[in-house]
Parts: sequence; structure tokens; C-alpha cells
Amino acid sequence: MLWWVYLRNEQISDEKMKIVHELRRILNTKFERAHIIGSFSSDKWDPNESDIDLVLVDSSFSYYPSLENIKFAKFTLANIPYRIDLFLYTWEQFNFKIKNDHIFKSNIFRGLVVL
Repeated sequence: MLWWVYLRNEQISDEKMKIVHELRRILNTKFERAHIIGSFSSDKWDPNESDIDLVLVDSSFSYYPSLENIKFAKFTLANIPYRIDLFLYTWEQFNFKIKNDHIFKSNIFRGLVVL
């Protein structure tokens, strides 16, 4: 499947596209939904200075303690050579945030969908 990702009506840089494809490859069978939010979605992101804000959504997060979910996500992403800030949500938590937190909702809709 061919994916096109655009930032503010401009095509995403090749470097960012490679990162998105690598994240998609790694996360595809592990989580149900993934979004990149924050500076990565803008032209301000610098691979040497910035992190990647990654929102992961999965129904299995409700079955395990938060610390175990974080460990699993960090282990899954261990070979990504960028700093990553993780935000993990169950579907219920994610939908609640979308409905009730307008800043979060705006960040999700301005960000990039990885999965």
C-alpha cells in the first residue's frame, strides 16, 4: 500500500517519510493505532535536537499495568535511533481525550497517522 503524508499542503521530507515508514513497519503488528504529534508534524523538527511524540492506542493496554505497557512499547521501539516520548492510551481513554481535550484533539488532527 502506498502512503502519502503531507504537512501543511507540502509533501513530507524524505527523511521524515523514512522514519514514518520504519515506525509503521515496527508498530504494525504490535499496536492498533499510532499517531505522531508535536514538532515532528511541523518544519521545526530537528533530528539532532527534537524528539518524536508518539501516541499509541491499543485495547490490550487495559489488561496490563501501565509500567508493563511502557516497557513493552520501549522494547518494541528500542532500535529507533531517535528520542521518543510515548503516550499510551486504551481506546476508551483515547476517545475520552478526543472528546474532552481540545488541545489533544487538535494535536491528533494536525499530526501524522502512522497506523
